[in-house]
Amino acid sequence: MYMKNIKLRLKELLENDKIKCLQQFLGLKEDRIIYLWKSGEFLPNTEHFIKLSKFFNCSLDFLFCRTDDFGYGISVLIDFDERLKEIMQEKGITQYKMVVKDKICSSNNFFKWFKLKADPMPETLIKLADYFGVSVDYLLGG
Repeated sequence: MYMKNIKLRLKELLENDKIKCLQQFLGLKEDRIIYLWKSGEFLPNTEHFIKLSKFFNCSLDFLFCRTDDFGYGISVLIDFDERLKEIMQEKGITQYKMVVKDKICSSNNFFKWFKLKADPMPETLIKLADYFGVSVDYLLGG
């Protein structure tokens, strides 16, 4: 549901007159990737979504179509793994429960997040935000 709407949201935001500015903001050598996002052929990764949030000064939840409230871009990023540990402890949810019982993610995800310090994919961020009842922006620091 979200992914289809995200493509439409990006198409609305990525007006032609903003593409060159966004290309420079993102430090891209060419604007091809932005046109792929706009066409819906390809979605940005988490890092690019964060930068889009800053560029448009809107929340990630707005970009991910979890709300129609424009909100504000993330001002401070925190380590995702630290925030996840904090939320899990606060809610009394274990890694075992998330992986085995609720099938929210795999144990391989936890290895990537905690050991390799990798950010989750956008789809996983949305799933985790829904699971914990928090905003995507909160998961990443906002």
